[in-house]
Amino acid sequence: VGVRPKPRAMDRTADFRALVRTLGGAPPPRAATAPDGSAFLREAGSLKGRLLQLKQELQFGRGQPADIQACKGSMAGLEGLIEDVSDLAERAPPPKRRQDLISFRRAIVQGLYEELRDLASHVQEQQMQEMHRDSQV
Repeated sequence: VGVRPKPRAMDRTADFRALVRTLGGAPPPRAATAPDGSAFLREAGSLKGRLLQLKQELQFGRGQPADIQACKGSMAGLEGLIEDVSDLAERAPPPKRRQDLISFRRAIVQGLYEELRDLASHVQEQQMQEMHRDSQV
């Protein structure tokens, strides 16, 4: 006779958070005791939040191409912070181990650029559909 797994207790808070993540919502707030991150991570987090907000606005037809251009400008600023580890002060890795940190930061920027490219593609599709509808009228 096999042992039946115990049914999972309903956790509405966890289910709600999972739903928010699925829909591209903001992550839950960080604990008050968490140390401040580097300037790079704060900027990247801010930009990620803006991209999520823009994605939601585009889903409801409120996003504008100018918003995407503004994010693109912010990306250029973030790229300038990739190799600057002075924001970490004493927490910065020694020069021999710095390459891992720089690679990590480059991967973050690359991921943000991919999200930005997807949003720009979505906006272009919407514009093309609108032009197509206008030409049919």
